[in-house]
Amino acid sequence: MNRRALLRGVAAGTATLMSFVLPDWGNVMSAATSAPGPRPGETDPTFASGTVIARELAGLVVSYGAGQRAVRVSPATEIWKETDVDYSNVELGDTVHVSGLPLADGSLQAKSIWVNIGRFDGEIQAVLPDRVSILTARHQQHWTVEFSPYLEVVHPSGAPLAGHTSALKAGQRVGGVVVRRRDGTRRATRIWVF
Repeated sequence: MNRRALLRGVAAGTATLMSFVLPDWGNVMSAATSAPGPRPGETDPTFASGTVIARELAGLVVSYGAGQRAVRVSPATEIWKETDVDYSNVELGDTVHVSGLPLADGSLQAKSIWVNIGRFDGEIQAVLPDRVSILTARHQQHWTVEFSPYLEVVHPSGAPLAGHTSALKAGQRVGGVVVRRRDGTRRATRIWVF
């Protein structure tokens, strides 16, 4: 999946499925998959979301609420962490959202993994050459959002906005996709102007 399709899917909240299986991959993973089917609190068996608490060559364990779920990863798994990356970029402590195929042992065969991704809606308060200040719509919080080198500035339809970041103005209603970095800063990879 290319970056643009991935970001469109994230913004729309879509999930896709995958149909391949890896061999069993050890004690850490089997401990997180002791019962078949979705874990408590998960409403969609094709999706997992939480914090990475264990990582092995063939996958990771995600902790959420009151449970854990093993996620199997293959070379075909698409991974986004500000841009397309490989599995070696997924770290302990990362927050992940995974879509894939639920397996009989309760694990999830990952098709796509989004790492430290977030979304915002709000109003631009100020624009600087390398960032914007946003007043978020939902919680009325002030966010400083840096511009990623991969940033796309678009209309809600996905069409590029003429002028890119120079088209952003105080008072505009915007939405966007961000990656939250280890230092707590947010970096936008897509901003759409309403």
